[in-house]
Amino acid sequence: MKLWTAIVGSHMWKMNHRNSDLDLFTVYIADTGKILYGQSFRGGKLIKSKLIDKTTYELGHVVEQLQKGNINFLWGTTSPKIYYHCHLGRVLHKQLSSIVMKDLSKNYFKAINGITQNNLWKYFKTRVDVETKRFTHEIQHMEDKQRELKKLALIYRTLLQGYYLMREDKLQYNSVPYSILSYSALKAILCHLHSDFDECSLPLEPKKKPFYEFLVNARLTRMVS
Repeated sequence: MKLWTAIVGSHMWKMNHRNSDLDLFTVYIADTGKILYGQSFRGGKLIKSKLIDKTTYELGHVVEQLQKGNINFLWGTTSPKIYYHCHLGRVLHKQLSSIVMKDLSKNYFKAINGITQNNLWKYFKTRVDVETKRFTHEIQHMEDKQRELKKLALIYRTLLQGYYLMREDKLQYNSVPYSILSYSALKAILCHLHSDFDECSLPLEPKKKPFYEFLVNARLTRMVS
């Protein structure tokens, strides 16, 4: 049963343009009988078309990844833009997002740092050495300056979310004006996140019990529905 589909990617951040793909994050719940018989629903399924990229995951896998601090699943659960809800999905989505928001934790920092460093290397062939506060390699600029700004904004928006999460214990999905983009500011924010990690008041990881109870109740509801 399909529960909900969240809009993620550039549309979630209000940074889409005319030719932007629509990125969808779909969550379904498997038949409880299949779960009890031991069938596994780990991993996801990606369907790409000309204008839409859709990833689909079973609810149990979503819960597992949220506890591990997977930022993509945080986005798929807390995105302010919803494409589809069924009745049960509306209820379960509200419950799960509430659990996540009440117990945000430091474990998302690892994912945010990883995405930032990986994308810096992917697009600009450099990383940030947080010890020396320098780039590890000379930045490889793109010939297409507009494309370069888009890729820089992609990195920046994720990093800024990490900043607000660690500094203010909240999530934000605001667009990033191109006028504030700079490599030096990006480097500074990432270094601040590293230095502030120990002082951050968030727990290292979320409590497991609320997630476990949520998933059990969801399985029972699915079994009788």
